[in-house]
Amino acid sequence: MASHAARQAAYAELVAGLLDVRDVSAQERFDIEVERLVDLGLMTPDVARSVRLLQRHSVRAVVEHAQVVLPATLMALEQAHREQWMANEADNDVDHSSEQYYPEAIAPFGDVADEMPSEVADEMPDDLTDDVTDDGPVDLTARRLLVAGLTLLPDP
Repeated sequence: MASHAARQAAYAELVAGLLDVRDVSAQERFDIEVERLVDLGLMTPDVARSVRLLQRHSVRAVVEHAQVVLPATLMALEQAHREQWMANEADNDVDHSSEQYYPEAIAPFGDVADEMPSEVADEMPDDLTDDVTDDGPVDLTARRLLVAGLTLLPDP
């Protein structure tokens, strides 16, 4: 099973990537409007610069908050879902060794190998099992490339 740290890192990279490709058209409109106000003489250049800096700081604060809170929230949701699934399985007293056992649904956040009957997991090739150990830093290049390939959709 992938380590907690590796899963946390994956969620952090996903959130960071999604935030990196966010729509900045509102910021561009804001800058245009501030510049218009300066051109009309309704705002001084110094006030415009201060307002832009405050706006940028506000956006950065929200992004930083999301980068801290969302990965932990996703991990908590995953854990809660896994615990609920396991509790339901225990309540149903399902015999996991039976050849007739097939889960009705696979948990959307759970580890698939944990939810498969043991005989199916045993038939999996060694390179597909989740016997991952935490051997140090995880290379997140593939995850970054996946997130970088996401495209920004304009608001309807």
